[in-house]
Amino acid sequence: MFRLSKQVEYGLMALSDLTESGGALSVSEIAQKRGVSKNTLSKVMQTLQLGELIQSRQGVAGGYVVKQDLHDLSLYDLLVLFGEIKKLNCSEESNACEISEKCNIKTPLKVWEQEFEKFLKSTPISQFTKKPAKLLGSEL
Repeated sequence: MFRLSKQVEYGLMALSDLTESGGALSVSEIAQKRGVSKNTLSKVMQTLQLGELIQSRQGVAGGYVVKQDLHDLSLYDLLVLFGEIKKLNCSEESNACEISEKCNIKTPLKVWEQEFEKFLKSTPISQFTKKPAKLLGSEL
């Protein structure tokens, strides 16, 4: 099963909270609201800021705000930002796999990888910033 890293999950939670707030939120506010580590969240926010998804505001009403329209960014983009995209060995041009020449699942794996990448690229981050009425056909 595919698993998101803690950093990606925290990033999605933070982006969701920032979008819902309509204003600036501090790391402390988000960490307290979500019950997550302030130190880890702080590092996640730095990554989001380096990726220009959020920006910081100074002053009394300071904190972080969303910088980009999250409809334009995909889950794939976020995974790339956090270094989470890893290609299959057999999808690389070099023969990184020792049994590459005799492998009978290389082609299906490449097809699966391409389809999964297409799915990630078609999933906007904005999907995580609202509560959908239905998720995969089930009532919430």
